[in-house]
Amino acid sequence: MLGVLAPSATSPAIAASGAPSVTAVEQAVEAAGELVEATVPATSDAAVQLPSDASGAVQISGGGNAVEIGLPGSGDAPAQDAAGGAVYTGVAPDASLLATATAEGGTQLVAVLASPQAPHSLSFPVSAGEGARLVADDDGTVDLVAPSVDAVDAAAAGAGAEAAGEAVVGEFAAPWALDATGAPVPTRYEVRGMTLLQTVTPTESTVYPITADPSFKVGWTGLFAHWSRSEAKKLAGLGLTATGAALGTLCAGPQVALCAAAAATVFQALKYVSDATVDVYYNRGYRLTSRLTPPYATYFEKR
Repeated sequence: MLGVLAPSATSPAIAASGAPSVTAVEQAVEAAGELVEATVPATSDAAVQLPSDASGAVQISGGGNAVEIGLPGSGDAPAQDAAGGAVYTGVAPDASLLATATAEGGTQLVAVLASPQAPHSLSFPVSAGEGARLVADDDGTVDLVAPSVDAVDAAAAGAGAEAAGEAVVGEFAAPWALDATGAPVPTRYEVRGMTLLQTVTPTESTVYPITADPSFKVGWTGLFAHWSRSEAKKLAGLGLTATGAALGTLCAGPQVALCAAAAATVFQALKYVSDATVDVYYNRGYRLTSRLTPPYATYFEKR
């Protein structure tokens, strides 16, 4: 999902004519390097199916959940096998898209914009059943939240889904975008109902093509809390009792009880962690994550 604002007349950007070809997409993916995950057999229980053309949706199912992520554009672009996934050329003017299945049982959608004539934004509609919603986080990620299994059972029994709360069933990783030289291009997500929009804003020095990506990771292998830098420092400086109380206030909604249950594990993981250590990890693009369902764990993960 991306959007591109045309650079000024003094920009050195090279305007490529037409949508990027399969070869051009493969070259852009190779240039993006480690930001594009290698496509390997999934290690989760989720199954990922890519659509035969851009009118379809990437389907992810597992653990009683089903998520569909639609592709942008007119829907006329057929899938072409390449780059470890499926390439859809011409999903929008001067724009093509690579869709792959990731090892976590999620999907990575890498868009390649060939020129300033590419659209300002590409949107991805998301479907995950009744009651699902997208929630933007402060760290740039977007959570897919749906009624928990208990909530669905409660609704079926006439108690109302609200009584049992919600669960995070998946997450869009923080967006990134690079130009042809490997320089970062400013990008951000916007949530519009159940549609995720990624906007990219080139500067005068941006060189086309631009490569950008929304990646979706399933969460039904467990519930997770992602801590901001300031929250990680608070947790690292607290004792066991205070950690439990802090987790109860820092987690939102139905996850409060789960946070408190994981307090001992979080404390054990953080009792030797200092503010300086937190800064080192966050400056390198990591974040503190706690798994809130057994087996409990707290660790720094790459964003």
